[in-house]
Amino acid sequence: MATPKRKSAIPRCRRCQIVRSFLMAVAMLAILAVVAGQKLGVLSGVTPMHFALGMMAVGALGFAFRVLDWRMTRQSNDDQ
Repeated sequence: MATPKRKSAIPRCRRCQIVRSFLMAVAMLAILAVVAGQKLGVLSGVTPMHFALGMMAVGALGFAFRVLDWRMTRQSNDDQ
């Protein structure tokens, strides 16, 4: 028989959730590196610069989306 989960009296901190998810991702990458071994040779061409450029591209796209969303929301609020 399953017992109901109790609600925590203290709400989870957003910063703590981010740190925990980051640590979980790092742990999963470490496990993947150990388990996959030689099969990761395909990724040998990926350099830190490629990774940094990819992060910048994703950030720029996210920023552009947020600006467009903000302008559309502001425009619809002005029409009302």
